[in-house]
Amino acid sequence: MALGLSAPRDWSRAATAYVLVLGALTTASSWGAWQWLEHHPEWAATGHGHGHGHGDDQGHTDSDALMAQVVSRSIDVRMDDTMRFTPSQIKVQAGETIRFVVHNAGKAEHEMVLGQDEAIREHAQAMKRDAAQGQAHGADHPHGTGAAITVAAGQTGELVVTFPKAATLQMACLIPGHYEAGMRGSLTVGPPSAGAAASPVSAPEADAHKNHRH
Repeated sequence: MALGLSAPRDWSRAATAYVLVLGALTTASSWGAWQWLEHHPEWAATGHGHGHGHGDDQGHTDSDALMAQVVSRSIDVRMDDTMRFTPSQIKVQAGETIRFVVHNAGKAEHEMVLGQDEAIREHAQAMKRDAAQGQAHGADHPHGTGAAITVAAGQTGELVVTFPKAATLQMACLIPGHYEAGMRGSLTVGPPSAGAAASPVSAPEADAHKNHRH
């Protein structure tokens, strides 16, 4: 190339310009790469960035991260064989996450189910029909509300529920015969207090009996 550039030919000028431009581009790109690597040292070490969604050596992903749920306060609820809840009326505020500590002081199994009045009544009727047909009420019985707990005789259980919006809910035991005997109460969710942010978690709402199984 040196001999070609020294020769008195027209193309030598074009070649000289080409070499100068190529050299300038190479210098600029090298400087840009160096600046980028200074601001992204992880690429210099591994050859790629660790963004969200990558798994670790054990195959764990960001979706496995633990989710914390902050409880606003605890409320004790007593159930017994008089077919009553104590207290039978509970008031909470929208945005609260409540831990219900449910004591069964009776000698029979009881449950506490939270849901809309109509859905609770429909479910109680379905439970009654199933009992008449010999269907058993199992401990894993789903109520379709997302907020229910069954407690064995003499035992204590905990149920954590988040209430994002104002509502009037019913509290009931849907074990056949218990609801009809008056084992029910009310739970009123009032508007949020000043400065309290409502939680994005859905409030317990009872669906129809479509998901009912034994």
